[in-house]
Amino acid sequence: MRQAKTYNAEDRRYLEESLYCNYCGNSNAFQIDLKLKHLLTSETGSITVELLKSYANRVMNVIQKNVEKLLEKGWEGKPLFRCANCHAEETLDTMGRSYSYCSWNGCPGCFTCGCWIDKEELVELCSECITESKGTVTEDDCVYNCPNCDAGFTEVMDHYNITLSDLKEKLGYKS
Repeated sequence: MRQAKTYNAEDRRYLEESLYCNYCGNSNAFQIDLKLKHLLTSETGSITVELLKSYANRVMNVIQKNVEKLLEKGWEGKPLFRCANCHAEETLDTMGRSYSYCSWNGCPGCFTCGCWIDKEELVELCSECITESKGTVTEDDCVYNCPNCDAGFTEVMDHYNITLSDLKEKLGYKS
């Protein structure tokens, strides 16, 4: 089986109503399982399969107008769409909703939005926290009890290749 590609923010196309896979970052290709009416005809030893164009067009219109409702059914355990890259079903959403979630929740930077706070700002915020706690901050504290961000800065730290132990050592604390 082929390795799924990871699409970074700069590799994605941004269309607010298009599908987006929060797992791999794919915003280009998706699969859907459909049962469409078709017509089989037998002609001199061969079989021809024809889609009934009017029926197929109606189905496509319904899908286009109800993408968000169909996605929500997928979250309830009845997925209709699948990422063509990583084959994930439950992690799909519209690009607009995924980006809105980041902007409304004060995201400091993540894989989804790809908009990172400055490295200097990250170091400053984390240094303040480490200093206030006299160096007793743990990785779990960074994730679950960060005073500056609800989700912590671990993903931003990974983006800049900074570790908590490196920050502690720079401030004179043992990790």
